[in-house]
Amino acid sequence: MEYEKVELLGLKDTLEHLLDFIWKMESSPPYFYGIFDRMKNNIELFLCVQAEDVEYLLEILDRDWKEANRKLIGIQYYDVRENNPSVDLEECFYLSGMIAEMSRFFERNERKRREKALYQRWREEREDEENAIIFG
Repeated sequence: MEYEKVELLGLKDTLEHLLDFIWKMESSPPYFYGIFDRMKNNIELFLCVQAEDVEYLLEILDRDWKEANRKLIGIQYYDVRENNPSVDLEECFYLSGMIAEMSRFFERNERKRREKALYQRWREEREDEENAIIFG
């Protein structure tokens, strides 16, 4: 549980940096800006009320992440240089790094979810086998 909260804090920090970066670059925020802001706020609320159901929050964050990556209007199609051609290339790499960090967070959680589901299925099958032996 503590490990997940540390990961959530890292994601929240990345979201804050990303939101600040985009706010400074754009006169009108892109589509995904509001989604990232909502994600940051959800993490802050979760931590503030000291909620325990991390899985539920992760489902919400995953849903929002998928929405922020929506085809044609998501973050993967965002070009900071489109409205700001003078933006330094280093800042573009900084933006790419933040996006990659967030992507890794969601990939890790997806992998954990799949492993947990596989383990649960294995346990259920094992219990079924044991019951078949006992009652068989």
